[in-house]
Amino acid sequence: MDPKLRRLDTDMQFKDFFNPYKYYRFARIRIKRHNLMRRLKSVGDNFLFDVESYILTPEHIEIGNNVFLGEFAHISADLKIGNNVMFGPRPIIIGGNHYFGVKGRSNFTLRPQGRENTELITIEDDTWFGAGVVILKGVTAGIGTIVGAGSVVTKSLPPFCVSVGNPCKPVKRVFDDTTLYDHLVELGYPEEFARKTVQRRNVELEEWGRENLSVIDQTGTYWETKDRA
Repeated sequence: MDPKLRRLDTDMQFKDFFNPYKYYRFARIRIKRHNLMRRLKSVGDNFLFDVESYILTPEHIEIGNNVFLGEFAHISADLKIGNNVMFGPRPIIIGGNHYFGVKGRSNFTLRPQGRENTELITIEDDTWFGAGVVILKGVTAGIGTIVGAGSVVTKSLPPFCVSVGNPCKPVKRVFDDTTLYDHLVELGYPEEFARKTVQRRNVELEEWGRENLSVIDQTGTYWETKDRA
């Protein structure tokens, strides 16, 4: 969220209620936030977002716990977001396509019937998207996915991989298989889930033809964990 907007929302002082500009901004932010939150299909705890974002389909959006949506987001999609997910500024999430190429009809006049050309977008737990990422219909971003700034995601991404580009594709694995298993268990996931996630990553990377990617593991350099690496 824009820091200025957050300050106005959380640090409104008594004297500010007598400042028409500050009071208007404060009231507008609170009203827009309240209206969006009550329209979401479901929402967990600690959802942080910029009220200047364009979220056009809140009735079709499910949001988990600890989700941060960067400023000036644009979302028009059937969307399911897991827990502990971060988006940088200006993400664009589009869950459908415009019709085109219909004989005798201008593209401007073409409209879908209901949500016939919308496909669910799924963002799993512990994912992180850099600034300006575009996510298109029908994709799943696997648990632990890291997506580089400016990427265009047109195809589902394997879990615990760094993926970048247009079109976005995996370029590194996060942890080797043994470390990934241990990591998930330490986070509290069941052992069976950890085993299946490791297996799933290997299968999906093979489908991408990128099963021999190098590994990134920053445990030994991060200040809170480097002493036990």
